[in-house]
Amino acid sequence: MSSKISTFTKCTDPKPNGQVDWTYVLESIKSDKFKDLIIKAREIKESKDNGAYVEFKKTLPVVTFGGIFPYRKNDSIQAPTGFLIPDMDHVEDVSRVMDLLQRDENIWFAFVSPSGCGIKAGVRAKGIKNDQDHKKFFAAVQRYLEKTYQIKIDDACKDISRLTFLSYDPDAWVNPDACFFDIEYWSKEPDQGLKVDVKDYIGNSSGKEKYSKKVLQSCCEKIRQSQIGTMHSTRLRMSKLIGGYLQYIPEEDVYSALEQAVTDSGTKDFASSMKTIRDGLEYGKKSPIDLDAVFAQRQPEEQSPFKLLDIQQMLEIDIPEREFVVDPVIPQQGLIMVYGPRGIAKTWFVLSLAYGIASGGLLFGGWKAPRPRKAIVIDGEMPARTMKERLTSIVAGAESEPPDPSFLQILTPDLQNRPMPNLAQLNSQKEISSLIKDYEIIIVDNLACLARHGRENDSESWLPVQSWLLELRRTGKTVILVHHAGKGGAQRGTSSREDILDTVISLRKPSDHQPSEGARVEVHLDKSRGVFGEKANPFELTLRTDHDGAHWLVRSIDDVDLDRVMSLKADGLSIREISQETGLTRSKVHRLLKKGCAA
Repeated sequence: MSSKISTFTKCTDPKPNGQVDWTYVLESIKSDKFKDLIIKAREIKESKDNGAYVEFKKTLPVVTFGGIFPYRKNDSIQAPTGFLIPDMDHVEDVSRVMDLLQRDENIWFAFVSPSGCGIKAGVRAKGIKNDQDHKKFFAAVQRYLEKTYQIKIDDACKDISRLTFLSYDPDAWVNPDACFFDIEYWSKEPDQGLKVDVKDYIGNSSGKEKYSKKVLQSCCEKIRQSQIGTMHSTRLRMSKLIGGYLQYIPEEDVYSALEQAVTDSGTKDFASSMKTIRDGLEYGKKSPIDLDAVFAQRQPEEQSPFKLLDIQQMLEIDIPEREFVVDPVIPQQGLIMVYGPRGIAKTWFVLSLAYGIASGGLLFGGWKAPRPRKAIVIDGEMPARTMKERLTSIVAGAESEPPDPSFLQILTPDLQNRPMPNLAQLNSQKEISSLIKDYEIIIVDNLACLARHGRENDSESWLPVQSWLLELRRTGKTVILVHHAGKGGAQRGTSSREDILDTVISLRKPSDHQPSEGARVEVHLDKSRGVFGEKANPFELTLRTDHDGAHWLVRSIDDVDLDRVMSLKADGLSIREISQETGLTRSKVHRLLKKGCAA
């Protein structure tokens, strides 16, 4: 395990200018070496000119505490140190947190960041050999700091080549008794120590006091059993937990019990350990526990929220007929995907579909919206000006219109004062669910922009989105998802997306398409529950836009193929040559020629 780290003149340098011992860097931060630079940086920060601060910060010296690198790239690590530097930005009370960290056996050093508003700390672990090890280490430290101090750290710290800006902090410190971080222990959810069954105390006149004393006993036992590397965090978490119960039991009794538990744990620094206990109790007092609410929520016998039907009830229950939003391809409460390669007019197709659903009536290829329905389009990337131009053209060319303008709503990124939602995250799903509650049809254009869930080929990453879609279906919504095709022509990413879908519509570029033709696209049904025969046949759409608006010209694929075959035959090509030119089988070319000649 190396003690050397790479140094860089500034953050934009790809290669280091040298290497030093990590302890030397801490001594430099404590000295006046960077004092003038950091004072100037903080003056710019206080002026509220964030742009100027960011630019000035780029000139500050930086190091890679993760180890020695010939150039700054995760896979170029030569000699790892085992260090991870969690960035604790925007700390509410820097001095209070620094005081706590100095008593933490997992913290090797800490100093105030260049902005003066955050803290950079050093945590060290054994067995860190590469970036993959470092990322596991990061996840464990992230959980540790959040559970112990309620502090969230920057996700960028997970990279082993992460740069650390040097600072000026005369009070920076190094912990001589620091221990190596237990990654395995903090890779799982730590036990909070509360193992008390409320049913023994509900209805008891002195139940609240007895329940609180049971919690105290459990917390004390956890403190006694804590091991090196978890002692400080356990004392802080357990004292904070019992601090919420001080309205039910005397504080002096609590303090005495915790003091005895700390003594029994074999602490090396009793005074520092008890200061941690006092800090934890003060935190807990700020969030008092309401035992009336706890008892009310946790009854001795809970009934299942699920409803079971026996076979007779299932057969007799009155369930309304499932209607079509667009007959025959989009059923009510359906989950639909429209996908195709970039630049194939997916958004034109989907906006036309949305307007047709909101208006009711005929769409393309014999598709029909039986009645108008309220729809909302959530767009992730199109400029608002382009969206307006396309909708203007679609409305001008339409044969019918919605009963009311509110039947079609548009959510477009340019007109928001915040980033667009990430529908792979629970908080964004809740925000959007409240927005769409009055709309039956939800169109998400597109998944790459609006459902950012990590690796597209990872089926587990898709599960949060899938759960949300199934919940929307349960509440009566129909959802149309727009997605990109991959290089092979299939929808991009994991095929498990299609498992819950009712209909998958593939938009494909015709083999003889020329750019001068504009938008011409084949519409195929890759998956369509209950659609058979001629209704399932593919067809071709050609978009025409003029002063009368946008219009889709519809032709069957067979008619398109017939025209191509007859044209090539007229040019003197043989059946074999026509087959090679069109990609059709020779037997199909022969049938089409026979049909064309008979017409």
